[in-house]
Amino acid sequence: MSLNPHSQAVDYFRKVPDKPAPLVCFLSHVHSDHLQGLESLRSPFIYCSAVSRELLLRLEKYPHRMNFSKGILEARKQHYGHLAKILRPIPLNTPTEIELTPLQRIRVTLLDANHCAGAVMFLIEGQGKAILYTGDIRAESWWVNSLTRHPALVPYACGLKTLDNIYLDTTFAVKSNIYRYFPSKAEGVKELLEQVQRYPKDTIFYLRAWTFGYEEVWQALSAFLDSKVHVDRYQYSLYKSLASRGNGTPGFDTTTFLCGFQLGNEFVPGCLTSDDSVRIHSCEPGVFCKTMKSKKSVYITPIVTRDNRTGIEVPEIGAGGGKRDLYQIHELELPDELTLRKLESLLSEHIKDESALSQTKELLRLAFMSKHRALSLDEFGLADDADISLKDLASMLSTTRGTGKSRSFEEKYPDITTITFPYSRHSSYAELCELVQAFKPKDVFPCTVDGKNWNESVSIEGLFGHLCSRKKFVHDRHMRGARGEDILAHESKRARYTIMREARLQLQAMGDKVQFDIGPMPRDANEVLGEESQSSYQTTTHSSSEKFTREDDEVTVGSIIHTNDESQTDSELTTTEAKRESQQTISDLLGDSQEAGSEAYQNRVRAYRAALKGTWNELSLVSAGENHAEEEVEL
Repeated sequence: MSLNPHSQAVDYFRKVPDKPAPLVCFLSHVHSDHLQGLESLRSPFIYCSAVSRELLLRLEKYPHRMNFSKGILEARKQHYGHLAKILRPIPLNTPTEIELTPLQRIRVTLLDANHCAGAVMFLIEGQGKAILYTGDIRAESWWVNSLTRHPALVPYACGLKTLDNIYLDTTFAVKSNIYRYFPSKAEGVKELLEQVQRYPKDTIFYLRAWTFGYEEVWQALSAFLDSKVHVDRYQYSLYKSLASRGNGTPGFDTTTFLCGFQLGNEFVPGCLTSDDSVRIHSCEPGVFCKTMKSKKSVYITPIVTRDNRTGIEVPEIGAGGGKRDLYQIHELELPDELTLRKLESLLSEHIKDESALSQTKELLRLAFMSKHRALSLDEFGLADDADISLKDLASMLSTTRGTGKSRSFEEKYPDITTITFPYSRHSSYAELCELVQAFKPKDVFPCTVDGKNWNESVSIEGLFGHLCSRKKFVHDRHMRGARGEDILAHESKRARYTIMREARLQLQAMGDKVQFDIGPMPRDANEVLGEESQSSYQTTTHSSSEKFTREDDEVTVGSIIHTNDESQTDSELTTTEAKRESQQTISDLLGDSQEAGSEAYQNRVRAYRAALKGTWNELSLVSAGENHAEEEVEL
């Protein structure tokens, strides 16, 4: 068997430049942040759990695209039905060999991830190598203990074999006190039931189960209150599909409480129902059923955790992805910068209120910078699938309902009684440490990375190094290299900014002697462009029409620091040295201003710059011989 790192793709299905297409794909669960690229995938096979397959084939989204030529916002229905023939379900806890090529095979075992319906981990083994891909997990102590007793993982837990890598769900992998320990799911449900018990027996409860992962809460509430849970048509159809496939099919046994099962000649219904006369509801907000509209209800909102000392709560909605996956959401797609600029231009034409225009543009910019590059239109009242004009879209986006940040549920419904309970679907830092310690892998690779804010405190070595069997971490090496390049680029810009500032001051002091325009200075070093991005400008002398680039007219930082020289990387120029160098450089470049237009002066300047850059370009002559000192003038 072979284990090629580029032969498999997990939870990401878009083409990666300069990388070969994967031979096989894996899907850990159906939260939307794990489905990127599936809408256009045609091959290869995708392996997942049986529950994930049934749910995925019935998911519906309504992404909207702007057609600027027609002036309309086009609505379309997106689904994953085209994947039916390439989705291959594997039973849980069953080592299964998969053929990559006629000469390459791997062994895959699916393990429950304690995250949501159908969510699994993948143990992938081949050619003496083994990795564990966790996807999204809740690594509670009881769950970690069950893994150490799993037949496929026993050799790795007792040290007979070693995992080469654990690809770990690091959503909350920080040492901050509030993320270090979470109440267990059982403790959270216990707290919820204690709060629910205090209300009268005719109280209506609404659980905001906005994504997959709260199935066990439905079960607990249903059993405790002796009531079924009302869900909307879309949600009911998703889970009902599991009941229709569950009879005698491996992998569906955990969903029978929700969906029901066949007992002899009789069908035993599950806890979910389409009957809206019950006490517990999880139907889609905004299109509430008759009961929710006519009766006052108590709203139940899950959170990640709370600080018992300060009372601060960490909201769950949106944490770790999957936001609004249980609803048929309408989204405005922002695929590229050009589309964003066109929409901003359209908004400028139709929105006259400067404050509303600024807020709307900021909202679009935040949506564009998000992982999905899409803006939810449900927040603005769009609930149908018809095409609308872009003018109506601009009017919709400019309403006060959407121009600010999305309001919280409590802000939208201030008179509603809300109770919260801790129920994180992702692991705390302490839980992740317990999982890593149980298997002591050679390396750990994070599934969630904040590249902009990465530092040594969130490095794999800092978080899990003391629990691994080897002290070399590939991800840390990569991030340190990338961070070093960023620091070097920042310092280069700062030194270049210093040179530009000193040059400008000297040129301004020369007054009328300056023979070219002095452009505006950047406001700070961050606005200094790289040399490859600098545009050329025209000199203003009457004696010459030659164009010079900024690369020619200014000494670059690279020519001073020599960043490729390892002997100098640890002793870069200080600001003072850069100033001194810039003074000498500008003086040399200007020379005698009276002869600045002469050809001899220009030749000296070019030679000086070539010497600074450390390389000499071969002189190109018009003639074939080498006895000419200058180019011949064409007649």
